[in-house]
Amino acid sequence: MNPNGILELTVASSAFEDLETIPFEHTQFGANRSVPLAWEGAPEGVKSYAVVANDPDAPSPRLRLFNFTHWVVFDIPPDMASLEPGLPVKPLLEKGIKQGKNGYGKNGYAGPKPPFGEHRYIFTVYALDAMLGLDPAKTGKKALIKAMRGRILAQGKITGLYKKG
Repeated sequence: MNPNGILELTVASSAFEDLETIPFEHTQFGANRSVPLAWEGAPEGVKSYAVVANDPDAPSPRLRLFNFTHWVVFDIPPDMASLEPGLPVKPLLEKGIKQGKNGYGKNGYAGPKPPFGEHRYIFTVYALDAMLGLDPAKTGKKALIKAMRGRILAQGKITGLYKKG
């Protein structure tokens, strides 16, 4: 349990280990296939899951660091405990899963594409007490985080690394 009283999920990927390099095929330099994710340890009462992937090392136009959003996924059914690799880049997926806007303003996964240096890509999975029912055309990370406030039962993360070249 974290300091906020939220239980911990265990998150893993069959493509990379925590704090290891994300394979080329999952980057924008490669095929830009979404990474596979799996999670366990959810408490009772979960009604949906959400995933946010961000790069806290992205430089802004003024070269200050900010969190660039690479993936927003929500309304993942409670009976699912994984996402397959290579999900289509579109707002609505099978089983009612929705992909919100990434930092490029597109719905779906946008893999690593660091301009320079090694970047961290943090994939956080949230277990929620409700289906959110948000419009993916209007939902980015900020809107999702706001909608999840007070609804998070558990969360966990895995961090991948990528360096250009």
